[in-house]
Amino acid sequence: MLTIRKRSLIRILCFSWALTALFAGMAVLQMKTVSAYRLLLGETSARALSGIGRSLQQVGQGLQKSMVYSSPAMLGQSALELAVAASSGRAALDCLPLAAGELDEVGVYLSQLADYAASLEKEAVSEEGMSEQSKDNLTALLEYNEALSQSVLEAERAISSGEAEYDALCSLISCDGECPTLLYDGAYSAHMLQPTVSAALFEAEEVTQEQAKQKAAELLGVAPERLTPAGESAGDLPAYRFVMDDVTVEVSMAGGEIVSMINGRELHSGAMPAQEALDKAAAFLEGQGYSSMEPVSYDVSDTLVTATFAYVGEEVLFYPDSVTVSIAREGGDVVGFSAREYLMNHSSTRTAGTARVKAEDAGSLAPEGHTMESARYAVILSPGGLENHALELTTSMGDRRYLYYLDALSGDELSLSSLHEDEQGRRID
Repeated sequence: MLTIRKRSLIRILCFSWALTALFAGMAVLQMKTVSAYRLLLGETSARALSGIGRSLQQVGQGLQKSMVYSSPAMLGQSALELAVAASSGRAALDCLPLAAGELDEVGVYLSQLADYAASLEKEAVSEEGMSEQSKDNLTALLEYNEALSQSVLEAERAISSGEAEYDALCSLISCDGECPTLLYDGAYSAHMLQPTVSAALFEAEEVTQEQAKQKAAELLGVAPERLTPAGESAGDLPAYRFVMDDVTVEVSMAGGEIVSMINGRELHSGAMPAQEALDKAAAFLEGQGYSSMEPVSYDVSDTLVTATFAYVGEEVLFYPDSVTVSIAREGGDVVGFSAREYLMNHSSTRTAGTARVKAEDAGSLAPEGHTMESARYAVILSPGGLENHALELTTSMGDRRYLYYLDALSGDELSLSSLHEDEQGRRID
Protein backbone atom coordinates (compact mmCIF):
# COMPACT_ATOMS: atom_id res chain seq x y z
CA MET A 1 0.00 0.00 0.00
CA LEU A 2 1.23 3.49 -1.00
CA THR A 3 1.98 5.72 1.98
CA ILE A 4 2.72 9.45 2.10
CA ARG A 5 5.01 10.86 4.71
CA LYS A 6 3.79 13.77 6.79
CA ARG A 7 6.42 16.15 5.34
CA SER A 8 5.47 15.19 1.76
CA LEU A 9 1.79 15.70 2.52
CA ILE A 10 2.49 19.17 3.87
CA ARG A 11 4.46 20.04 0.74
CA ILE A 12 1.64 18.84 -1.52
CA LEU A 13 -0.93 20.84 0.40
CA CYS A 14 1.25 23.96 0.29
CA PHE A 15 1.72 23.64 -3.48
CA SER A 16 -2.03 23.15 -3.92
CA TRP A 17 -2.84 26.20 -1.86
CA ALA A 18 -0.24 28.23 -3.77
CA LEU A 19 -1.64 27.13 -7.14
CA THR A 20 -5.17 27.88 -5.98
CA ALA A 21 -4.12 31.35 -4.84
CA LEU A 22 -2.26 31.91 -8.14
CA PHE A 23 -5.22 30.92 -10.32
CA ALA A 24 -7.58 32.92 -8.15
CA GLY A 25 -5.34 35.95 -8.49
CA MET A 26 -5.16 35.50 -12.24
CA ALA A 27 -8.96 35.22 -12.42
CA VAL A 28 -9.39 38.39 -10.38
CA LEU A 29 -6.81 40.18 -12.56
CA GLN A 30 -8.57 39.01 -15.71
CA MET A 31 -11.92 40.14 -14.36
CA LYS A 32 -10.44 43.53 -13.55
CA THR A 33 -8.93 43.75 -17.05
CA VAL A 34 -12.24 42.85 -18.70
CA SER A 35 -14.05 45.30 -16.46
CA ALA A 36 -11.56 48.07 -17.31
CA TYR A 37 -11.84 47.24 -21.01
CA ARG A 38 -15.63 47.37 -20.93
CA LEU A 39 -15.47 50.65 -19.01
CA LEU A 40 -13.13 52.06 -21.65
CA LEU A 41 -15.46 50.93 -24.43
CA GLY A 42 -18.38 52.49 -22.60
CA GLU A 43 -16.56 55.81 -22.28
CA THR A 44 -15.48 55.68 -25.92
CA SER A 45 -19.03 54.95 -27.02
CA ALA A 46 -20.42 57.77 -24.90
CA ARG A 47 -17.93 60.28 -26.37
CA ALA A 48 -18.71 59.13 -29.92
CA LEU A 49 -22.44 59.33 -29.26
CA SER A 50 -21.98 62.81 -27.87
CA GLY A 51 -20.25 63.80 -31.12
CA ILE A 52 -23.05 62.27 -33.20
CA GLY A 53 -25.64 64.06 -31.08
CA ARG A 54 -23.96 67.44 -31.55
CA SER A 55 -23.73 66.85 -35.29
CA LEU A 56 -27.41 65.92 -35.50
CA GLN A 57 -28.31 69.11 -33.64
CA GLN A 58 -26.25 71.11 -36.14
CA VAL A 59 -27.92 69.20 -38.96
CA GLY A 60 -31.30 70.20 -37.55
CA GLN A 61 -30.25 73.86 -37.47
CA GLY A 62 -29.01 73.61 -41.05
CA LEU A 63 -32.28 72.06 -42.21
CA GLN A 64 -34.30 74.79 -40.49
CA LYS A 65 -32.17 77.53 -42.09
CA SER A 66 -32.56 75.94 -45.52
CA MET A 67 -36.33 75.99 -45.08
CA VAL A 68 -36.32 79.69 -44.12
CA TYR A 69 -33.73 81.28 -46.41
CA SER A 70 -34.80 82.40 -49.87
CA SER A 71 -31.69 84.11 -51.26
CA PRO A 72 -29.31 81.87 -53.27
CA ALA A 73 -26.28 83.01 -51.25
CA MET A 74 -27.79 82.11 -47.86
CA LEU A 75 -29.29 78.85 -49.18
CA GLY A 76 -25.87 77.85 -50.49
CA GLN A 77 -24.29 78.71 -47.13
CA SER A 78 -26.83 76.67 -45.14
CA ALA A 79 -26.36 73.72 -47.51
CA LEU A 80 -22.60 73.88 -46.90
CA GLU A 81 -23.14 73.96 -43.12
CA LEU A 82 -25.47 70.99 -43.47
CA ALA A 83 -22.82 68.99 -45.38
CA VAL A 84 -20.11 69.77 -42.79
CA ALA A 85 -22.36 68.78 -39.86
CA ALA A 86 -23.38 65.50 -41.50
CA SER A 87 -19.76 64.65 -42.33
CA SER A 88 -18.75 65.28 -38.72
CA GLY A 89 -21.50 62.96 -37.53
CA ARG A 90 -20.32 60.25 -39.93
CA ALA A 91 -16.76 60.61 -38.57
CA ALA A 92 -18.01 60.27 -34.97
CA LEU A 93 -20.03 57.19 -35.92
CA ASP A 94 -16.88 55.56 -37.29
CA CYS A 95 -15.34 55.82 -33.80
CA LEU A 96 -17.99 53.54 -32.29
CA PRO A 97 -16.96 49.91 -31.59
CA LEU A 98 -19.57 48.43 -33.91
CA ALA A 99 -19.82 45.05 -35.55
CA ALA A 100 -20.60 44.71 -39.24
CA GLY A 101 -24.15 45.75 -40.02
CA GLU A 102 -24.76 47.60 -36.75
CA LEU A 103 -26.28 51.08 -37.08
CA ASP A 104 -25.82 50.93 -40.86
CA GLU A 105 -29.03 52.93 -41.31
CA VAL A 106 -27.54 55.82 -39.30
CA GLY A 107 -24.34 55.71 -41.36
CA VAL A 108 -26.27 55.71 -44.63
CA TYR A 109 -28.42 58.63 -43.42
CA LEU A 110 -25.42 60.78 -42.50
CA SER A 111 -23.52 59.92 -45.69
CA GLN A 112 -26.61 60.52 -47.79
CA LEU A 113 -27.30 63.83 -46.08
CA ALA A 114 -23.75 65.11 -46.68
CA ASP A 115 -24.02 64.11 -50.33
CA TYR A 116 -27.52 65.52 -50.71
CA ALA A 117 -26.47 68.87 -49.20
CA ALA A 118 -23.93 69.30 -52.00
CA SER A 119 -26.74 68.70 -54.49
CA LEU A 120 -28.93 71.25 -52.70
CA GLU A 121 -26.13 73.83 -52.84
CA LYS A 122 -25.98 73.54 -56.63
CA GLU A 123 -29.76 73.72 -56.88
CA ALA A 124 -29.96 76.73 -54.58
CA VAL A 125 -27.70 78.88 -56.77
CA SER A 126 -29.34 77.83 -60.05
CA GLU A 127 -31.69 80.13 -61.95
CA GLU A 128 -34.72 78.05 -60.97
CA GLY A 129 -33.79 77.99 -57.28
CA MET A 130 -34.79 75.22 -54.89
CA SER A 131 -37.64 73.04 -56.15
CA GLU A 132 -40.83 72.28 -54.23
CA GLN A 133 -39.76 68.63 -54.04
CA SER A 134 -36.53 69.66 -52.32
CA LYS A 135 -38.45 71.80 -49.84
CA ASP A 136 -40.72 68.84 -49.03
CA ASN A 137 -37.61 66.70 -48.56
CA LEU A 138 -36.19 69.22 -46.08
CA THR A 139 -39.40 69.11 -44.01
CA ALA A 140 -39.36 65.30 -43.92
CA LEU A 141 -35.63 65.23 -43.13
CA LEU A 142 -36.09 67.63 -40.22
CA GLU A 143 -38.77 65.41 -38.70
CA TYR A 144 -36.63 62.29 -39.07
CA ASN A 145 -33.52 64.07 -37.79
CA GLU A 146 -35.27 65.24 -34.60
CA ALA A 147 -36.44 61.70 -33.81
CA LEU A 148 -32.98 60.24 -34.46
CA SER A 149 -31.30 62.99 -32.44
CA GLN A 150 -33.54 62.26 -29.44
CA SER A 151 -32.77 58.54 -29.69
CA VAL A 152 -29.00 59.17 -29.76
CA LEU A 153 -29.27 61.54 -26.78
CA GLU A 154 -31.11 58.93 -24.70
CA ALA A 155 -28.55 56.26 -25.66
CA GLU A 156 -25.69 58.52 -24.58
CA ARG A 157 -27.33 59.18 -21.20
CA ALA A 158 -27.97 55.46 -20.62
CA ILE A 159 -24.38 54.46 -21.36
CA SER A 160 -22.80 57.38 -19.49
CA SER A 161 -24.85 56.62 -16.36
CA GLY A 162 -24.11 52.90 -16.51
CA GLU A 163 -27.75 51.97 -17.05
CA ALA A 164 -26.83 50.23 -20.31
CA GLU A 165 -23.76 48.64 -21.90
CA TYR A 166 -22.15 49.80 -25.13
CA ASP A 167 -23.10 46.52 -26.85
CA ALA A 168 -26.79 47.47 -26.52
CA LEU A 169 -26.41 50.41 -28.90
CA CYS A 170 -28.49 48.84 -31.66
CA SER A 171 -31.45 48.38 -29.34
CA LEU A 172 -30.98 51.82 -27.77
CA ILE A 173 -30.81 53.76 -31.03
CA SER A 174 -34.00 53.27 -32.96
CA CYS A 175 -36.10 55.74 -34.87
CA ASP A 176 -39.83 55.26 -35.33
CA GLY A 177 -39.84 57.60 -38.31
CA GLU A 178 -38.69 56.66 -41.80
CA CYS A 179 -35.96 58.53 -43.63
CA PRO A 180 -37.42 60.15 -46.78
CA THR A 181 -36.47 58.78 -50.16
CA LEU A 182 -33.98 61.16 -51.76
CA LEU A 183 -33.56 61.09 -55.53
CA TYR A 184 -30.73 63.25 -56.85
CA ASP A 185 -27.47 62.92 -58.75
CA GLY A 186 -25.26 61.59 -56.00
CA ALA A 187 -23.54 58.46 -54.74
CA TYR A 188 -26.10 57.94 -51.93
CA SER A 189 -29.21 58.70 -53.93
CA ALA A 190 -32.04 56.18 -53.57
CA HIS A 191 -31.45 54.96 -57.11
CA MET A 192 -27.83 54.12 -56.17
CA LEU A 193 -28.79 52.28 -52.98
CA GLN A 194 -31.34 50.06 -54.70
CA PRO A 195 -30.20 46.75 -56.25
CA THR A 196 -29.46 47.20 -59.93
CA VAL A 197 -30.63 44.90 -62.72
CA SER A 198 -28.58 43.73 -65.68
CA ALA A 199 -29.74 45.56 -68.82
CA ALA A 200 -28.28 42.89 -71.10
CA LEU A 201 -29.87 39.97 -69.23
CA PHE A 202 -33.19 41.56 -68.28
CA GLU A 203 -35.94 38.91 -68.65
CA ALA A 204 -33.39 36.38 -70.00
CA GLU A 205 -34.20 32.75 -69.24
CA GLU A 206 -32.18 31.06 -66.50
CA VAL A 207 -29.77 28.31 -67.52
CA THR A 208 -28.94 25.15 -65.60
CA GLN A 209 -25.55 24.52 -64.06
CA GLU A 210 -24.79 21.98 -66.81
CA GLN A 211 -25.63 24.50 -69.52
CA ALA A 212 -23.41 27.06 -67.82
CA LYS A 213 -20.58 24.52 -67.59
CA GLN A 214 -20.87 23.89 -71.34
CA LYS A 215 -20.56 27.64 -71.96
CA ALA A 216 -17.45 27.85 -69.76
CA ALA A 217 -15.93 24.83 -71.52
CA GLU A 218 -16.46 26.47 -74.93
CA LEU A 219 -14.65 29.58 -73.70
CA LEU A 220 -11.64 27.51 -72.60
CA GLY A 221 -11.78 25.08 -75.53
CA VAL A 222 -11.94 22.00 -73.29
CA ALA A 223 -14.40 19.19 -72.55
CA PRO A 224 -17.02 20.10 -69.88
CA GLU A 225 -15.85 17.14 -67.76
CA ARG A 226 -12.60 18.98 -67.02
CA LEU A 227 -14.47 21.73 -65.17
CA THR A 228 -15.45 21.43 -61.51
CA PRO A 229 -18.36 23.41 -60.01
CA ALA A 230 -17.08 25.80 -57.33
CA GLY A 231 -20.23 27.36 -55.94
CA GLU A 232 -22.26 30.35 -56.94
CA SER A 233 -21.86 34.12 -56.68
CA ALA A 234 -24.81 36.27 -55.62
CA GLY A 235 -25.34 40.02 -55.88
CA ASP A 236 -26.75 41.99 -58.80
CA LEU A 237 -25.40 39.46 -61.34
CA PRO A 238 -25.83 35.90 -59.93
CA ALA A 239 -23.49 33.40 -61.59
CA TYR A 240 -22.26 29.81 -61.51
CA ARG A 241 -18.55 29.40 -60.78
CA PHE A 242 -16.30 26.70 -62.27
CA VAL A 243 -12.61 25.90 -61.86
CA MET A 244 -10.01 24.01 -63.87
CA ASP A 245 -6.50 23.97 -62.43
CA ASP A 246 -5.63 27.69 -62.02
CA VAL A 247 -8.55 28.93 -64.12
CA THR A 248 -11.84 30.24 -62.70
CA VAL A 249 -14.85 31.04 -64.89
CA GLU A 250 -18.16 32.68 -63.90
CA VAL A 251 -21.26 32.20 -66.06
CA SER A 252 -24.44 34.20 -65.44
CA MET A 253 -27.48 32.25 -64.28
CA ALA A 254 -29.67 34.46 -66.47
CA GLY A 255 -28.85 34.00 -70.13
CA GLY A 256 -25.70 31.91 -69.60
CA GLU A 257 -23.24 34.69 -70.48
CA ILE A 258 -19.57 34.65 -69.50
CA VAL A 259 -19.21 37.14 -66.64
CA SER A 260 -15.50 36.69 -65.94
CA MET A 261 -12.47 34.46 -66.42
CA ILE A 262 -9.24 34.52 -64.43
CA ASN A 263 -6.19 32.39 -65.20
CA GLY A 264 -4.06 32.36 -62.07
CA ARG A 265 -1.03 30.77 -63.72
CA GLU A 266 2.42 32.12 -62.93
CA LEU A 267 3.27 35.10 -65.12
CA HIS A 268 6.69 36.00 -66.50
CA SER A 269 8.08 39.14 -68.07
CA GLY A 270 7.51 39.35 -71.80
CA ALA A 271 8.44 41.55 -74.74
CA MET A 272 5.11 41.60 -76.62
CA PRO A 273 4.41 45.19 -77.80
CA ALA A 274 1.34 46.84 -76.32
CA GLN A 275 -0.33 47.26 -79.72
CA GLU A 276 0.04 43.56 -80.51
CA ALA A 277 -1.55 42.73 -77.14
CA LEU A 278 -4.42 45.12 -77.90
CA ASP A 279 -4.95 43.43 -81.27
CA LYS A 280 -5.09 40.04 -79.57
CA ALA A 281 -7.60 41.37 -77.02
CA ALA A 282 -9.77 42.79 -79.82
CA ALA A 283 -9.64 39.45 -81.69
CA PHE A 284 -10.65 37.61 -78.51
CA LEU A 285 -13.65 39.92 -78.05
CA GLU A 286 -14.73 39.41 -81.66
CA GLY A 287 -14.58 35.67 -81.09
CA GLN A 288 -16.83 36.05 -78.04
CA GLY A 289 -19.42 38.04 -79.99
CA TYR A 290 -18.40 41.51 -78.78
CA SER A 291 -18.47 43.62 -81.93
CA SER A 292 -18.07 47.40 -82.28
CA MET A 293 -15.72 47.62 -79.29
CA GLU A 294 -12.99 50.26 -79.03
CA PRO A 295 -10.05 50.37 -76.59
CA VAL A 296 -10.39 53.43 -74.37
CA SER A 297 -7.63 52.78 -71.84
CA TYR A 298 -4.93 50.24 -71.08
CA ASP A 299 -2.14 49.58 -68.58
CA VAL A 300 1.22 48.01 -69.43
CA SER A 301 3.38 46.10 -66.94
CA ASP A 302 6.31 43.72 -67.40
CA THR A 303 3.93 40.77 -67.50
CA LEU A 304 0.54 42.08 -68.64
CA VAL A 305 -1.34 44.43 -70.90
CA THR A 306 -4.79 45.06 -69.38
CA ALA A 307 -7.18 46.94 -71.64
CA THR A 308 -10.70 48.35 -71.26
CA PHE A 309 -12.87 48.32 -74.37
CA ALA A 310 -16.13 50.30 -74.68
CA TYR A 311 -19.03 49.81 -77.06
CA VAL A 312 -19.49 52.14 -80.04
CA GLY A 313 -22.94 52.49 -81.58
CA GLU A 314 -24.34 55.13 -83.93
CA GLU A 315 -20.96 56.92 -83.72
CA VAL A 316 -21.38 57.30 -79.95
CA LEU A 317 -18.86 55.86 -77.48
CA PHE A 318 -20.64 54.25 -74.50
CA TYR A 319 -18.14 54.25 -71.63
CA PRO A 320 -20.44 52.32 -69.22
CA ASP A 321 -20.74 49.40 -71.70
CA SER A 322 -17.19 48.19 -71.10
CA VAL A 323 -15.24 44.95 -70.89
CA THR A 324 -11.73 44.33 -69.57
CA VAL A 325 -9.20 41.93 -71.11
CA SER A 326 -5.73 41.02 -69.80
CA ILE A 327 -3.12 39.62 -72.20
CA ALA A 328 0.09 37.95 -70.97
CA ARG A 329 3.11 39.58 -72.61
CA GLU A 330 4.92 36.25 -72.39
CA GLY A 331 2.78 33.78 -74.36
CA GLY A 332 0.13 36.20 -75.61
CA ASP A 333 -2.79 34.29 -74.08
CA VAL A 334 -5.84 35.81 -72.42
CA VAL A 335 -5.38 35.51 -68.64
CA GLY A 336 -8.20 37.79 -67.52
CA PHE A 337 -11.62 38.85 -68.77
CA SER A 338 -14.55 40.69 -67.18
CA ALA A 339 -17.83 41.61 -68.86
CA ARG A 340 -19.67 42.64 -65.69
CA GLU A 341 -20.00 46.35 -66.57
CA TYR A 342 -21.07 45.56 -70.12
CA LEU A 343 -23.74 43.09 -68.99
CA MET A 344 -25.07 45.54 -66.40
CA ASN A 345 -25.37 48.48 -68.82
CA HIS A 346 -25.71 47.28 -72.41
CA SER A 347 -28.96 46.38 -74.17
CA SER A 348 -29.96 45.52 -77.72
CA THR A 349 -31.82 48.85 -78.00
CA ARG A 350 -28.92 50.99 -76.77
CA THR A 351 -29.24 54.64 -77.85
CA ALA A 352 -27.79 57.90 -76.59
CA GLY A 353 -30.62 60.29 -77.41
CA THR A 354 -30.72 63.57 -79.31
CA ALA A 355 -27.75 65.93 -79.43
CA ARG A 356 -28.26 69.64 -80.02
CA VAL A 357 -24.64 70.67 -79.60
CA LYS A 358 -22.99 70.00 -82.94
CA ALA A 359 -19.61 68.30 -83.14
CA GLU A 360 -18.59 70.58 -86.01
CA ASP A 361 -18.93 73.56 -83.64
CA ALA A 362 -16.57 72.02 -81.09
CA GLY A 363 -13.68 74.30 -82.06
CA SER A 364 -15.40 77.24 -80.34
CA LEU A 365 -16.31 75.21 -77.27
CA ALA A 366 -12.85 74.19 -76.07
CA PRO A 367 -11.68 75.66 -72.74
CA GLU A 368 -9.79 78.93 -72.92
CA GLY A 369 -6.11 78.32 -73.55
CA HIS A 370 -6.67 74.77 -74.83
CA THR A 371 -5.91 73.58 -78.33
CA MET A 372 -8.69 71.60 -79.97
CA GLU A 373 -7.68 68.15 -81.29
CA SER A 374 -10.87 66.16 -81.92
CA ALA A 375 -14.53 65.84 -80.94
CA ARG A 376 -16.99 62.98 -80.68
CA TYR A 377 -20.17 62.05 -78.83
CA ALA A 378 -19.97 59.80 -75.77
CA VAL A 379 -22.11 58.53 -72.92
CA ILE A 380 -20.42 59.00 -69.54
CA LEU A 381 -21.45 58.44 -65.93
CA SER A 382 -21.91 61.27 -63.47
CA PRO A 383 -20.56 60.98 -59.88
CA GLY A 384 -24.05 59.83 -58.92
CA GLY A 385 -24.08 57.06 -61.49
CA LEU A 386 -26.44 58.77 -63.93
CA GLU A 387 -25.73 58.58 -67.65
CA ASN A 388 -25.00 61.80 -69.52
CA HIS A 389 -25.00 62.13 -73.30
CA ALA A 390 -21.96 64.31 -73.86
CA LEU A 391 -19.79 65.89 -76.49
CA GLU A 392 -16.25 64.71 -75.73
CA LEU A 393 -13.50 67.14 -76.74
CA THR A 394 -9.88 66.00 -76.81
CA THR A 395 -7.76 69.07 -76.10
CA SER A 396 -4.22 69.96 -75.15
CA MET A 397 -2.52 72.74 -73.23
CA GLY A 398 1.26 72.72 -73.19
CA ASP A 399 2.44 69.13 -72.88
CA ARG A 400 -0.78 67.93 -71.23
CA ARG A 401 -3.85 66.45 -72.89
CA TYR A 402 -7.44 66.44 -71.64
CA LEU A 403 -10.92 65.06 -72.25
CA TYR A 404 -13.45 67.86 -71.81
CA TYR A 405 -17.14 66.95 -71.62
CA LEU A 406 -20.15 69.13 -72.45
CA ASP A 407 -23.80 68.15 -72.16
CA ALA A 408 -24.81 67.25 -75.72
CA LEU A 409 -28.28 68.72 -75.22
CA SER A 410 -27.66 71.94 -73.29
CA GLY A 411 -23.95 72.58 -73.77
CA ASP A 412 -23.38 72.82 -70.00
CA GLU A 413 -19.98 71.75 -68.66
CA LEU A 414 -19.92 68.25 -67.20
CA SER A 415 -16.32 67.31 -66.38
CA LEU A 416 -12.64 67.52 -67.31
CA SER A 417 -10.31 64.51 -67.22
CA SER A 418 -6.56 64.25 -67.73
CA LEU A 419 -5.39 61.98 -70.53
CA HIS A 420 -2.03 60.23 -70.10
CA GLU A 421 -0.39 58.28 -72.93
CA ASP A 422 3.10 56.85 -72.44
CA GLU A 423 4.96 53.53 -72.21
CA GLN A 424 2.79 52.60 -69.21
CA GLY A 425 -0.35 52.77 -71.36
CA ARG A 426 -3.31 55.08 -71.86
CA ARG A 427 -5.04 56.28 -68.71
CA ILE A 428 -7.95 58.64 -68.06
CA ASP A 429 -7.86 60.36 -64.65
